[in-house]
Amino acid sequence: MIQKVFLILFLLFGCTLAADLNSSKKSIDEQLLLLSYESAPKRVYVDQIFKIKLKTIVAVNDFDKIKSFFLDAKNIKILNPNATWKWYNDNIYFNEYYVKVLSSDALFPIIKVGVFKSGELVASSSIKPLKNEIIELKNSAIFCHVIAKYLKVVKTKTTKFDKQSNILVMEIEGRYANLKEFKVDNVIKQGIDSYREKLPFVKIYYYAILPKSQSEFIFSYFNTKLNSFEKIRIPLQVEEEDTSTQLELNPKESKLSVYKNIALVAIAFLSLFIWFFRRKIVYILIFVVIVIYLLLFYNPFDTIILSKGTKIRILPTYNSTIFYVTDRKIIAEKLGSVKKYIKVLLPNGKIGWIKEKDE
Repeated sequence: MIQKVFLILFLLFGCTLAADLNSSKKSIDEQLLLLSYESAPKRVYVDQIFKIKLKTIVAVNDFDKIKSFFLDAKNIKILNPNATWKWYNDNIYFNEYYVKVLSSDALFPIIKVGVFKSGELVASSSIKPLKNEIIELKNSAIFCHVIAKYLKVVKTKTTKFDKQSNILVMEIEGRYANLKEFKVDNVIKQGIDSYREKLPFVKIYYYAILPKSQSEFIFSYFNTKLNSFEKIRIPLQVEEEDTSTQLELNPKESKLSVYKNIALVAIAFLSLFIWFFRRKIVYILIFVVIVIYLLLFYNPFDTIILSKGTKIRILPTYNSTIFYVTDRKIIAEKLGSVKKYIKVLLPNGKIGWIKEKDE
C-alpha cells in the first residue's frame, strides 16, 4: 500500500516537473522573441482587403530566417502569407500582411512567428487573434461588389459589338480594392478581361456588353476612407471613327471612311470625264490610282477561313475573355491586326480577335 502511494506521488512529481520545464521553455522562448501588432483596423467589411502590420523584437544573435504561421483561421485569406520580414534597426523587425475577410462569421488566426537557424527552430512566439467588428454590406442594383480605399476609372471606350449591342471597356485602378469581384448585377454579359496586382495596388480591364439604347453606365463602390458608397457615371459615347486603338470599329463602316470614299469616287469619275475631252494622261492616272485604292479597301478577297474550335476574343491579348468559339468552319472578314492577333468580322456581325495561328 505504501509503495503504491509513493508511486503515485512520484508520477505526480514527474508530471509537475515536466509542466514546469515546458512552461519555463515557453517563457524563455517568449523572452527571445516578442511579437505584437503594430497596426490593424478595428472594423472591417466582408470582401474588404486591408493590411495588418506586425512587429517582432528578436533577442537571438544567430539566426537566418523569420517565418510566420497563421493558425485556426476561419473564412480569412492571407493574400501574401510568405511576405518577408524586414529589418528596421537593432533587433527590431516588421512585416505587413494583406488580409481579406470572406464572410461575416470569419475568425482571425492565431499568428505564430518562429526564428530558424539552418532549418531548426530556435525560438517562437504567438499572438492572440484580432477581435474586429465584421460588417456585411447590403447590395444594391448598381453596387459593383468592390470595397476600396481608392478607386479610379482611368480610361473608357465604347464601341460597336454587334447590331444590337455595344461593348464598354474600362481600365480601373484601385488601392486596397477587391477589384477581382467587380460585377454589376443588372448587366447580362460582363467580365474581367485582365488583372494586375501589386498589393496594395490593383488594376483591371472590365468589359460589359450593353444594349445599343443604353446611354449611360452607372455603378457604385464602397469607399472605406469616406465610409460611404460612391456612385460613378460613365457616358456611353460610341466611337465610330478609326482611332487606331485595340477596340477600333470596323473601318469599312466608319462614317468618315464612307464620306471619304464617296468623295474619291466622285473625283475618279470627274477625272475620267475630263480625260475623255482633254486626253491628258494625268487625269487617267488619277482615275486608276483611286480605283486601285478602292479595290484594296473593299477587297472582297480579304477574308480568312476560321477552323472549327477557333476562339474569338474580346481583346487582342492572351488572357482576354473568349466570347465565342466556332462550332464549324466559317469565313470571316479580316479588318486589321495587332502584333500576333487578327481582327475579324464574323458572319453574325460580331467583331473580335483571333490568334494568327488560328487563321
